[in-house]
Amino acid sequence: MQINRLFEMLYILINRKHITAKELALHFEVSVRTIYRDIDILCSSGIPVYTSQGSGGGIFIEKNYVLNNSVFTDEEQEKIITSLQSIPSLNATDNSKLISKLSGLFKKNYLNWIEIDFSRWGDSDHDNQNYILIKNSIIGHTIISFAYISSYGEVTLRKICPVKLFFKSSSWYLQGFCLDKKDYRTFKISRMSSLKANPEIFDINKLPLPPSLEVKRENCSSLIKLKLEFPSHLGYRIYDGFSSEEIEKTKDGNYVVTTSFPHDKWVYSFLLSFGSDVKVLEPEEIRINLLNEIEKIKKVYKE
Repeated sequence: MQINRLFEMLYILINRKHITAKELALHFEVSVRTIYRDIDILCSSGIPVYTSQGSGGGIFIEKNYVLNNSVFTDEEQEKIITSLQSIPSLNATDNSKLISKLSGLFKKNYLNWIEIDFSRWGDSDHDNQNYILIKNSIIGHTIISFAYISSYGEVTLRKICPVKLFFKSSSWYLQGFCLDKKDYRTFKISRMSSLKANPEIFDINKLPLPPSLEVKRENCSSLIKLKLEFPSHLGYRIYDGFSSEEIEKTKDGNYVVTTSFPHDKWVYSFLLSFGSDVKVLEPEEIRINLLNEIEKIKKVYKE
């Protein structure tokens, strides 16, 4: 655990050159005293890290300090190359050249065993252009603007400093510092439209350290535990949407799923997407609310 923290701390210093012990303590969720102990370990290992007191003080690393390939273990070198192989669709030619250079530096041959396409079916050019724009904005520290649709259908215009693109539970998300909310927000890529790059450059060193990546639904304060039953012919969709630990197969071939979902309107839309192929066993509250939604749907078609 400490080794991982030391490596991450080193990379933060290399990227930012200057940071306070308090910021690092908040980021790693440890005490300031622990941070200073870690700094002592880095110094004793020959890393040119130093501290300064007073206004503008903090923890610094020599401006021209860089890592060399001996810092990485064989396993870490393999992971770096594998990570690059996983994003060829953004810029295959440049990626291939970079992988070749790193393979030469690490003195390793590489097998191109994986390919990931960021785009949806039928809309690859548009999606890939958006991902390239986001990637370039993150790397170049340029502000982006876009229209965003919330889970309640509300459209807002956002202007953010993009920080990180990440993938979770079959969807891509963008973490960024929202200039309107003055705080970090996480946006689902598929809900973003009219994406534009702004020539304005932001100073990432002046932003607070981003929180750990966590996807939360708007206006959702809690999770609710559900017990659901599905017929046997729906097995393909059950394993697409739930983890194997949540799935139990009954003697008659049906599936019983025990899972937790955000307690908001989304859960009813999700359940209704199965039509008559889902039965809510627990809790009673969800059963009643789902019946009410079904009655509303019936009224729409009776009018």
